[in-house]
Amino acid sequence: MRKEGIGKKELADIVYHNRQVEEMRLTRKEVAILMDTFLSAVKDTLTGLSTGERIELRGLGSFQAKERKARTARNPKTGESVKVPKRKTITFKLGREIRISINAKKK
Repeated sequence: MRKEGIGKKELADIVYHNRQVEEMRLTRKEVAILMDTFLSAVKDTLTGLSTGERIELRGLGSFQAKERKARTARNPKTGESVKVPKRKTITFKLGREIRISINAKKK
């Protein structure tokens, strides 16, 4: 059982109870299949991004592939130097509307 946050199941339940989805008369199973399909497509697209490419989901934010340089790090337990190779990573930048909404609620 999850202690904090929401998972895919809870998100599917929120989508299922959306007025537009209720008007379309989709079942919970159909909503779950649609969500799985969407998330799988996003995951497949993200894993195939080249450095510098981005995926933008209007109203949510954008994902961008970046490359981290190789560096020397230190093992905090032993103090030993460790070489970390260069690698690709994905960054996420929150959309403007959500960022403004979140910051407005803090006041």
